[in-house]
Amino acid sequence: MATNGVQPGKILTITAGGAVTSGSVQEVGAQIIGVALSAASGSGVEYELQTEGVFTIGKKTGETWAVGDKLYWDASASTASKTYVASAADNFIGTATSVAASAATTGNVKLRGGAKAQGEQATTTEAETDALIGAGTIGADRLADDQLTGQQVAVIADDASIGGIPVLFVVDVPAAAGDTDITVTEAIEVLSVQCIKTDEAGVAGGTLTVKNGNNAITDAITWDNTTADKTFTAPSTLDDAYSTIAAAGTLRVTTSQAQSRGLVVVTARKV
Repeated sequence: MATNGVQPGKILTITAGGAVTSGSVQEVGAQIIGVALSAASGSGVEYELQTEGVFTIGKKTGETWAVGDKLYWDASASTASKTYVASAADNFIGTATSVAASAATTGNVKLRGGAKAQGEQATTTEAETDALIGAGTIGADRLADDQLTGQQVAVIADDASIGGIPVLFVVDVPAAAGDTDITVTEAIEVLSVQCIKTDEAGVAGGTLTVKNGNNAITDAITWDNTTADKTFTAPSTLDDAYSTIAAAGTLRVTTSQAQSRGLVVVTARKV
């Protein structure tokens, strides 16, 4: 038989950090939570804390409890709730053991057994997740790969002290005359254009133009059999009167005739 046991652990003797009321929920350190069985008049006074069992404690009004609901303790409001609030540092306290009506100010809770277990949290709402990301609590290592889209890129303002992420559009231009269109999800401003030949076919006199719908953003770029395969070309001008494309607008690449195939790479920023 082990001889190093100290106590069962259901009831702990705690030295108070301040006044403690009997029957109140107490969070001790980072990982202990329970209900005070006795009072403490102030700092340094010992009291008994029960970490298991069923107790009637404060309940958040406006929500209905069912038996078995997970509950989280909001120390600032001294209430338990079904909703985990990250910004309030709520902690899992236990489960409801009886139904509680929306207007009820108290409810019966089975304590989970001492440790607050911050990992045992409810799924956060979108707003709560946004707040965690904004506070730097969630880093890039927690985000899924291959999820970056134009909708998730922040606006890059002029003269910003912190650089932003550009958006890139790659248009596969066929060996034929006509328009190749992309409907942009959100508003963008075109910053640069590069064209890459991928074959040497085509006819003389061909051109390629990047447009905002029917309005030319770039001048006509030579795009015919005089431009060798693997060559990078770029426009000479970029018209800022048309370089901003509205949300749901059309980013268009127009080729003048049956020309060679290639890629047009458009770099833009979200605006």
